[in-house]
Amino acid sequence: MVTCGCRLSTLVGLGRPRDGPEGWWSIREATHPYWSGSTQRSVGLSPPSSQGHGKSGNWEASSTPAHYPRIMRRQQLELITIRAVEHVLGGQTNEDSLIEFKATWPETGKVRQLAGHANSARGEDIIWIIGVDEKKHSLTNPQRQDSAQWWAQMGKRFDGLVAPEMTDLVVPIGESGAVTALLFRTDRSPYVISVPSGGAVEREVPIRDGTRTRSATRHELLRLLAPTASLPDFSVLGASLTATQTTARDKEKWTAYASAKLYVEQGIDSSSFFPSHGMHGTLKTLNENATDHVFTKQLVSQAGYKPGDSGIHWRTDGAIANGPTVFDVLAWNTADGIIPEKVLAAGGFKLDLAFQVAGSDRGIALSVNLSAPELEERGGSLRIKAHHTIQS
Repeated sequence: MVTCGCRLSTLVGLGRPRDGPEGWWSIREATHPYWSGSTQRSVGLSPPSSQGHGKSGNWEASSTPAHYPRIMRRQQLELITIRAVEHVLGGQTNEDSLIEFKATWPETGKVRQLAGHANSARGEDIIWIIGVDEKKHSLTNPQRQDSAQWWAQMGKRFDGLVAPEMTDLVVPIGESGAVTALLFRTDRSPYVISVPSGGAVEREVPIRDGTRTRSATRHELLRLLAPTASLPDFSVLGASLTATQTTARDKEKWTAYASAKLYVEQGIDSSSFFPSHGMHGTLKTLNENATDHVFTKQLVSQAGYKPGDSGIHWRTDGAIANGPTVFDVLAWNTADGIIPEKVLAAGGFKLDLAFQVAGSDRGIALSVNLSAPELEERGGSLRIKAHHTIQS
């Protein structure tokens, strides 16, 4: 199972995690009784009358800013939504700061929360999923509502009618019901909302601070206006773990190497710099969806630090991607003693990879699940191996 946190797309993975990504992967058929009569369109403050309407299976392309795939197709939005919902229904908490779950359709009083979420995204798209009770880990199947009319009422509170552009999609979740995914483009931030009459303050620029919404400070307003670097698409092509236990001079030591082969889709007309201090690999044991930390180490290049024409250039202070390429990273750890029992008895492993991107407030998070360890004894030493590869 492989997930990628660089963009909220199931084709490359899940969005930006709060504490770390989980491995979700599910694909559903596009045909489902809940699709009957549903509208799938882009909605602004003045909703289009018929343009963009579609029915089951009619996928359309629309351009999206940095955090999402540059072309966000409706089936991509559906898969993103299915993965996020199934994660919550499985008893987990939402770990993506760009996804919000709502049990019912928010009333117009929630426009402040939406504007704060959009401002905090700094140009990256956000998704609100209607019909999920995150605390009860269940679907609510709220009463159907015309999303265009709902958004028209919400949009009235935005100053100058400058609001995020919305795309809505009804997404079936197995046989349990359906949810409505609302994708908001936030590339026109900062968003200003009108304050209900009765006070001296007429307008506000809200911003999200953790789980609460408050007024933005001056320096936060300046940051909203400052340019931010785009995040390239990442995907995991394969990963493996090798751990070796040796004895020398009556002293035991074990060393683990966790490696991954990655593909980065960096635009040929741009570049991204990943500082070495912001690249980390974390290995965890995986037993019945419970994880236990093994180690966290800085990621290094398996190919060494030498210039190349493969699209990525490794330096001692980081790596520069100046085009689409495949490259390998390695996180290794050595410690005295024998291989811990929790490693030997693990039902599997989870390898989390994190990349900070220079010029961006957000990083890239990838996650891949590895198999249970295979033990091998050779010449008085003990070796374990675990792996995961994607078949083409």
